[in-house]
Amino acid sequence: METNPEGTAQTYIFLVDNQDIALNIVMSGYQALCLVQEDDGYYFSADSFIEEMRAIQFTGSCQCAYHYVASCSVKWVNDKLLTFFKDAGLGGKAVWQLFKEKEYLGKLDNQKEVEKLLEQYILRLERNPKEEPKLSRFHLFDAKGNVKGVRDMEIVDYLVENVQFFVVGITPYYYEHDVFLEDHDGVRMKYRIQKLILLILYKIEYSRCNADSSNDK
Repeated sequence: METNPEGTAQTYIFLVDNQDIALNIVMSGYQALCLVQEDDGYYFSADSFIEEMRAIQFTGSCQCAYHYVASCSVKWVNDKLLTFFKDAGLGGKAVWQLFKEKEYLGKLDNQKEVEKLLEQYILRLERNPKEEPKLSRFHLFDAKGNVKGVRDMEIVDYLVENVQFFVVGITPYYYEHDVFLEDHDGVRMKYRIQKLILLILYKIEYSRCNADSSNDK
């Protein structure tokens, strides 16, 4: 951290607790640091890493120029790191689900998948939130250009690429304000989906429902 990062990709430092995944991250062109449970003189533990970061504060280092992504498999380790980053005024996020139960990403054959995963993650963070997608991407049109339906998989792909969420059992958790919140009944996700669908489709469905009701009578 003696120099500023060269380019956006080098700005992010991924903190993981799997040596093989850390190696694949580095080989994919990104930065990673492997944290072990106990400091062994070669690898940092979470505590010794925090001590080292505190030691170089206010010494002319460029640590403030980096963004730290705590992605260890143990939640309390990520929480400890995130607390330190906030107290130290450093940019950091705890994203424990990034590599959760994905030990296979430590295999060299899966390096490309690691590269794509990190590329998509950084893209979500760097994208200007004001840049809204073209809604035509999510709709089907007839020969006259009228909307006639929805491209379901396009919506699914967009949400996977741009919305941070995960599901435990049948309960979705939605990322908001630096934490994951339980999304009761999928309300937040439904709202995101509604924003991608043109209002005219709601009018069409409303008309169909009314027509069906009339026919039933």
